[in-house]
Amino acid sequence: MFKTKLTIGLVLSTTICLSLFNMVIILLSTHHRSNTVKGLRVGDNGQVELDLAGILMPGDAPTDAFLKDPIINKHDYKYIHNPSGLCQNRTINLLVGVVSTPKNFWQRKRGRRFGNADDGIIVVFVLGMADSNGLQRRVNQEFKHHNDVLQSAIVETPRNLSLKTVALLKWASTHCSGAKFVLKKDDDVELEPYSILNALRRKYERFQNFIMGNSKYLVEGPIRQEVSKYYTSYAEYGEPFFPMFVHGPAYGFPMKTVEILYQVSLRTKLFWLEDVYVTGICAKRANIPVFFDIRFIYEHVGIDMI
Repeated sequence: MFKTKLTIGLVLSTTICLSLFNMVIILLSTHHRSNTVKGLRVGDNGQVELDLAGILMPGDAPTDAFLKDPIINKHDYKYIHNPSGLCQNRTINLLVGVVSTPKNFWQRKRGRRFGNADDGIIVVFVLGMADSNGLQRRVNQEFKHHNDVLQSAIVETPRNLSLKTVALLKWASTHCSGAKFVLKKDDDVELEPYSILNALRRKYERFQNFIMGNSKYLVEGPIRQEVSKYYTSYAEYGEPFFPMFVHGPAYGFPMKTVEILYQVSLRTKLFWLEDVYVTGICAKRANIPVFFDIRFIYEHVGIDMI
């Protein structure tokens, strides 16, 4: 008897859910296809799409209220190499900022194939300081040959990844502000640039400011176990959960969003997990929506594949 009632209950629940879903589809179909109803919308291809920002993020426009706060992070690290002319006199649809380390020459060699100047896709590599004079001399030669290395006087350590990403935001805002979109990615991440650009363009039709990327979880919090390499103390971050964010290996945004995030970072306490800091903490302060997109599902490429 119990199994029979359980089966009947499951069938009724499933039927009700399907009926409600069909009602939403009908409702959407009777409206303009760009309308959003409780996180669902009809896309350009007529398919119903899940719009996570419509559910999880406020729908208000980005705010500039943070500008009244004092600057607490000057981000005035000296440039060792600055490819200031990289974006001059050209149309740039996508600026790809590849976060790398001085020793990763092979990863950068592969990463240069990501760019295509004819299609307006430009690559710049973001580095911190080399740990030896010999390594620095090799980076100097690389910069002289390719003119695509942005190297700042930042110590290379995982706890300084936020500084390197902010260095990219600052440089893009200052020296490449004409770019339409920016993709930040790690040097061991494989993505399809045209697919990324199309995803950003499509989202830009509905949102002037946004962050787009990928995440395995909707809700994440700090790891408190001291043995973990991701250990975060309560002094560093006191809340039980992070704001919604996208994972650091790859995410993108319009240039205007880059400029806003840089200004927020000047006025927001630094946090060492760069994806949480930039796409979570800073984005939340500026009220910038965060979207997940399957085209940002990435693969890590080992050096043996280069």
